[in-house]
Amino acid sequence: MCQALLALLTALAFLGCGHGAVQLPNIFGDDMVLQTSTEYENHQSYVWGTASPGEHVTLARSIDGEHAYTDIADDKGRWNIAINFTEVGVMANITITGQTGTAVTLHNVLWGNVILCSGQSNMVRPVDYIYNATATMAEADGYPNIRLFKVAQASSTVPRDDLNGTWQINSAKTVPGFSAVCYLTALWMSRYHWGKSPIGLIQSAVGGTPIQAWSSPEALKACPQPRQDSRKGADVSASDSVLYNAMISPLTPLAIRAALWYQGEANVPQGRDSYRCHLTHLIQSWRDVWSKGDFPWVNTQLAPYRGGSASISAVRLAETDVVSHPGTPVIGLEAVGTAVIIDLGDPSGIVHPHNKTEVGRRMALQLIRVAGGWKYPNISFSGPSLKSATNTGYVLLVT
Repeated sequence: MCQALLALLTALAFLGCGHGAVQLPNIFGDDMVLQTSTEYENHQSYVWGTASPGEHVTLARSIDGEHAYTDIADDKGRWNIAINFTEVGVMANITITGQTGTAVTLHNVLWGNVILCSGQSNMVRPVDYIYNATATMAEADGYPNIRLFKVAQASSTVPRDDLNGTWQINSAKTVPGFSAVCYLTALWMSRYHWGKSPIGLIQSAVGGTPIQAWSSPEALKACPQPRQDSRKGADVSASDSVLYNAMISPLTPLAIRAALWYQGEANVPQGRDSYRCHLTHLIQSWRDVWSKGDFPWVNTQLAPYRGGSASISAVRLAETDVVSHPGTPVIGLEAVGTAVIIDLGDPSGIVHPHNKTEVGRRMALQLIRVAGGWKYPNISFSGPSLKSATNTGYVLLVT
């Protein structure tokens, strides 16, 4: 809770002392999706920004008549308003007004589920890269309730207050450059589970980056082993915490429903124990700072590729280690799933498989499983998982 409060206060500082007109960070904009209240802990949404110190700030929705939410800007001009709406699919304009009469209106806002998608290049690869890109882009116009926000690449040695990006309505024109894995997971969720319920997708990913760049300083302290790529002249985006500071921390006050993670290639040389430690503490630290309980988290296991060393299997195992497996000795994290795609490597041997449609389908199945799969006993969420292996001398007995 303390980390969550610190993240919120940091986000509120994005305009310094905040004197003047009511202002909002860039994550708020026309056509966005705000997270509806769910059964998960503390799933109320926050809208925050700056105004003149001591100014009364009012938030109102166009569908609520005279009902409004209020807050008073602190001595640094920071304000935040907690809203708790249970509707799904509702559309409204939101107007935030200061007592000086200045106002900001967000148009065409939907209430639904918000998913954060992060990682490295396989999460970055866009829809126009995949095998069936033409058909996928053509059908995007039929899903206008999916909204897209791509965080602009940035890095910072200290936590930032704001980031750059713009919300867009999903369409054949806007989806081609958006993360294929992120979008296709949402598309399968629409088909399988959520129907036409709005989905807000936030892509925050950078190719070629190690997990340490996405980890908070607190998470890194739990895994003290040095990184092998901390070399002179290395890309600044590979440095510890720099992507967390610039591309994750500014988002942390925003309520989300789930997170998708596709990363690990840059950490293959460091082995199983290192990646398991970093992934475990990254998940835990993100959950702590969001203060939304154990929100669903789905990893994508690495696919095979030419030139990948034997150590790639160690990262795959680490991605499985973080998952809780009832009935086995494996003790992982609750509400975490891993989509296995070892059979989806590209025939050409490249590191970026083109078949992202099936990756998205498997991630969607895992997301349904970790978010309440017990409600769907007839769905097979994955293939069989290894429980034990016994060498009898002539036969290996696998269960």
